[in-house]
Amino acid sequence: MDSSAPEQAVQSRAAAATEPEITTVRSGSILRARMNRPAKKNAMTSAMYTAIADLLNDADKDDDIRVAVLHGAGDSFTAGNDLVDFQKNPLEAGDSPQARFTEALINFSKPLIAAVHGAAVGSGTTMLLHFDFVYAAENTKFQMPFVNLALVPELGSSYLLPAQAGHLAATEVILLGSPFDARRALELGLVTRVLSEQDVLPTAMETAQKLSEKPAGALQASKRLLKRASRELTAGAAKAENQEFSARLLSADAKEAMTAFFERRRPDFTKTKSSKAGLSKDAPPAGH
Repeated sequence: MDSSAPEQAVQSRAAAATEPEITTVRSGSILRARMNRPAKKNAMTSAMYTAIADLLNDADKDDDIRVAVLHGAGDSFTAGNDLVDFQKNPLEAGDSPQARFTEALINFSKPLIAAVHGAAVGSGTTMLLHFDFVYAAENTKFQMPFVNLALVPELGSSYLLPAQAGHLAATEVILLGSPFDARRALELGLVTRVLSEQDVLPTAMETAQKLSEKPAGALQASKRLLKRASRELTAGAAKAENQEFSARLLSADAKEAMTAFFERRRPDFTKTKSSKAGLSKDAPPAGH
């Protein structure tokens, strides 16, 4: 990696933060993007989802970029959604920053590499299912805590995780919502390799360099073939998830979970009635 490469800030048009939330470095034909909110463990705001989606869409059209790498500043990859921002900008069914982010991941035609360390929570785990190479530090803690927050998984993970790890393993990860370490992530097929923290980004960049030297047309055609069977199903799952997620946000359970989070206490779901709001029973399955 060329450490002298100019670094530039990428923000949504609406964002005007003093510190850029996403930074990029171009090194030859490699684009490296960094989530840059280390004080908040790179918790994702709506502006960050939009910025990364725009980055990926632009990079996909740029013939001079052959590979993209994503990593996090400070001690984490990302702690998932910033709940303060999320309350101000709740997910809505249909078009949303998260939906555009998912669509950009699904449609990105070039090799996509993640260098992961520290916290990889919520979208910090689910987004990895779209990556072609994932290098994780030994200290990485993964979690899909959606059910704990009275919500459902997102970014197409309800299809991708069972397809990749099997139904029973996916059920354990999603329904229990418990943290798991990098070795377990390797067993589940979520990561390519587990490394010491200091080796994660250099290894990701080394892989990026190797890929950048290969014939771009053959690389992209091979990725298209690898993703051919799953692309439509993933998009269908993401659409269904967004609909269910936005409905669950209105539930009494979700309100209790959010209140408990900000009050720093355990949520009590025994006082709320089961909510069946969301997709109708006869809603078509994902991908249809």
